[in-house]
Amino acid sequence: MSLAHHARCFRQYAWCQNFPRTLLTPPRYAANGYKAFFPNNGVAVQMIRDIPYAIATLLTYEMLLEHWVQKVKDAPRWRNMVAGATAGGVGSIVSNPMDVIKTRIQMDPDLYESIAMCARKTAEGEGMKAFMRGAAPRLMHKIPANGLFFMFYEVFRTILGVVDKDTFAPSK
Repeated sequence: MSLAHHARCFRQYAWCQNFPRTLLTPPRYAANGYKAFFPNNGVAVQMIRDIPYAIATLLTYEMLLEHWVQKVKDAPRWRNMVAGATAGGVGSIVSNPMDVIKTRIQMDPDLYESIAMCARKTAEGEGMKAFMRGAAPRLMHKIPANGLFFMFYEVFRTILGVVDKDTFAPSK
């Protein structure tokens, strides 16, 4: 094998040292095949995080839309962006405990038999504040992403002439 190949392998190995679980992927795959990438309770824990996130985000946005954005005639688009960003932040905070559980189950599926066991071990071992770990980076992603999403959602509703069923008027 060439020196370049050995250099690439060393670089990949050195990079993986920052992420030690990455080194566990080949043996897990060899032992479990594709199931290694889909741990027990993986889909269920993903849904238990994503459904409350979607509910909290959409309800918050609709409430802000009705009580803040639409209170101003011909409201500027930045109001939709602020409402969407706020909604994304609320949804993220509400669902962060399940995000922690999801991440732990996905990172170490052999340690936890169930979602409840992961929650119990986390609370007993680290206390309730452990359920808010990672909230800051998640908010740094979700707030601007949702702000832009909802602003462009409203822009495209206007461009496409989408009509609200209860008002029979184009959305603003």
